[in-house]
Amino acid sequence: MREELQAFAYGYGPGITIEGPSVALSLDQVQPFALAIHELVTNALKFGALVVAGATLSVTWTVAEDRLYLVWAETGVPMIASAPFHKGFGREFIEDALPYQTGADIRLELRPGGVRWWISLPYINQTAKAAAGAVRWGHQVF
Repeated sequence: MREELQAFAYGYGPGITIEGPSVALSLDQVQPFALAIHELVTNALKFGALVVAGATLSVTWTVAEDRLYLVWAETGVPMIASAPFHKGFGREFIEDALPYQTGADIRLELRPGGVRWWISLPYINQTAKAAAGAVRWGHQVF
């Protein structure tokens, strides 16, 4: 998360909060999830919290049971109204392709002065899965 923001020189900027445990996503989830994060950052750079003085960006995630829950919240962005806005590539990808590719549940809330995304992904701890008992078949470990 922070590396994506750092690519645009915002990794540790004022008004940016990034909190969550270390997670390891499956190979099938990594690329679409990373693209979704890239699109959120791009939109925040074009229209949101990363270009408006005094605005804030909070990205938090937790893992509960078999799901990863991420909340992306931008506040203090006066140009965002509660009326629907253009559905460009980023929003379309997050709302349509990410759920199709990963089984994610998505919710978008437009608020006067901000936007909030809730993304919930099926989650299997890949590190624990590998350590807990790789299936042995002959001499290969799968």
